[in-house]
Amino acid sequence: MNRIEMIKAVGDQGHVLALLVHCGPQKAKELFADGYAITAKLLDVMHCMDFPQDVILSCVSKAKRYVDVESFYNWLCAYLGQDEAEDFLLENTKPDDNLLQKFSCAGLERHQCWDALQKKRADDILFRNQIYEKMSLHSLYTHKLYELYFKRGGVEINPNDTPALDYLSKKQKWDVLHKNLQDPKKKNNRTLLDFMVKNKQFDSVLAVNPSALTRYKEGIAFLQNKKQYSVLAAAQLYDQIDWDAYLKENSRQSVIDAVAAKQWNALVRNKKRWALLKNLRIKQFFESFRK
Repeated sequence: MNRIEMIKAVGDQGHVLALLVHCGPQKAKELFADGYAITAKLLDVMHCMDFPQDVILSCVSKAKRYVDVESFYNWLCAYLGQDEAEDFLLENTKPDDNLLQKFSCAGLERHQCWDALQKKRADDILFRNQIYEKMSLHSLYTHKLYELYFKRGGVEINPNDTPALDYLSKKQKWDVLHKNLQDPKKKNNRTLLDFMVKNKQFDSVLAVNPSALTRYKEGIAFLQNKKQYSVLAAAQLYDQIDWDAYLKENSRQSVIDAVAAKQWNALVRNKKRWALLKNLRIKQFFESFRK
């Protein structure tokens, strides 16, 4: 015999009211222990029938089910006071998640209900109690708990957050910084770029914002070593380009850049005659045939 399922099938609060009137205070708690759902309306009926407080609270503690959580919680808080009601429920019942979410953060903290506080996103309380593992990612970062933040998969950083940058550098987490550099809003952030270049993360900058390297002496040297001449040319750093090496790429862009830089001798040496002729460099055009 499944008494709770039988009672659920009845589903009639009027039936419970009749039983309460018939049974009186002495047997009321047995009704709820059997599986009848307790509600704010039933609690109020018992109160109006002058049931003693200990009987009403006994019905609450023995109840296996309650319906309309918000009304149930609000009634009990009005009856006992919020702190007393929360303390009573936590000490004498097993409130489910829906009921716990109605509780005050202070009450949940008193009883160390960390899971419920996590669901309420009460990160400041969790931080105060050093329950860091249940804090949100954003809050972990805000409180500078970088190790937990990145361990749990956090990536987003403030590029001007020097302690975070120092932590990532110390832990060699360059992939995190690279992901941040890929953010269109951050790829031109001077602080982040300075930090990456200072730590010789040239490849990351090159992949995301190559022109940024031209603002740094070390970046220019890196671009020269990588033969990234088009990047140097776009920044008009013509004197930093090995024009013969660049023109030997036989790319259209190399010729365009050489013309823009007026590198006529280099164009002659590399026999870029069409470019010379098109720009009316007749003397150099004929000279290209002799070299």
